[in-house]
Amino acid sequence: MNQGFFTLTEPNKSKPKLRHSTYCGACGLHKYCQSPKMAYKGGGRKKILVIGEAPGAEEDKRNEQFVGKAGQRLKYELKKCGISLHADCWKTNAIRCHPIGNATPDSKQIGYCRPALFAEIKKLNPHSILLFGGVAADAVLGHLWNDGNSFTVAKWTDWLIPHQELNCWISVHYHPSYLERVHDDLTDLLFRKHLKKAVRKKKRPWKTVPNYQDEIELIYKPSDVFLALADMNKVCAFDYETNCLKPEYEGAEIVSCAFSDGKRTFAFPWSSDVAEGVSVTLKSISTKKIASNLKFEERWTRHFLKHRVHNWDWDTMLAAHVLNNATGITGLKFQSFVQLGQSQYDKHIEPYLKSSKGQHINRIREIPLKDLLVYNGLDSLLEFKLATLQKRRF
Repeated sequence: MNQGFFTLTEPNKSKPKLRHSTYCGACGLHKYCQSPKMAYKGGGRKKILVIGEAPGAEEDKRNEQFVGKAGQRLKYELKKCGISLHADCWKTNAIRCHPIGNATPDSKQIGYCRPALFAEIKKLNPHSILLFGGVAADAVLGHLWNDGNSFTVAKWTDWLIPHQELNCWISVHYHPSYLERVHDDLTDLLFRKHLKKAVRKKKRPWKTVPNYQDEIELIYKPSDVFLALADMNKVCAFDYETNCLKPEYEGAEIVSCAFSDGKRTFAFPWSSDVAEGVSVTLKSISTKKIASNLKFEERWTRHFLKHRVHNWDWDTMLAAHVLNNATGITGLKFQSFVQLGQSQYDKHIEPYLKSSKGQHINRIREIPLKDLLVYNGLDSLLEFKLATLQKRRF
């Protein structure tokens, strides 16, 4: 079998390398503070790890995190949730040294401290990680989720991420110093609501961490595709991978297709031999269909199969927007991360699905077929699982 020049399954099974993994101290901040390279503190009785941005002047003086004004506010808020900051939690910061002039740490400083931070996470093995402020969010999520966008706190609050690699809950919160500055009743209310939800988790997300890639079945024989389609349950997600965005472009083609009913997920190369079986399934009024941004699948179906998709049941993108109308959060990859803890599975493939400037056709044919089918299958499986969660929330 053609192994290609990358294998999609490897990044999810091996831990990603920490960016900027230069030795601690490269930023030089340790030369100018009283408590350099401050290690974590706290009893950790309830296995909650609290991560702030950086030590303030008072923390630097006393060699302990969250003992200044912001720390007192956090201590008060946690106490209202039944949590002792010093006894029930471990405390650390994204930056271990007090920044000169209390300046906001930059990306290089975050990168230099990141290996030490993840070493603490590995050692403590918390079941919940609470990130306070954008720097803390960048330090942790910038390693676990890197989509090229900045880590604005507003985008990440209100999610409880059941992260698979760490098997713990991760949540992002406004920094208590921000609450002290803005004095906004609504922000305080949302902060308390999310904090209470985060500390309510008593156990890890999973007894056994799932590996969704292992659930993908690759089918190459058209006759086996027909059998698989006939054996599906009455609610399924389906997904096309194509060589361009619009089926009307010259040279447009469907390259692969995948279906998932939650119990069985299979992906297969597209050909005229499988089109009839897919057509029968998509025209069936007894089978409910799920997609992410369903207008894409609808448009390609109408163009190539010459009929509409019957009995649409759910669009995860539309549902995500109804549940939370923030910008940049409705895509399948982001939703799969914050709702299902699925790490990015498209980093190797994404460049090949984008067309060059002035061109319509992308480079999908350069992707090894096995890798493309696994990717396609994951899309359909995650769409099904995400739809199930969204329906529960509605």
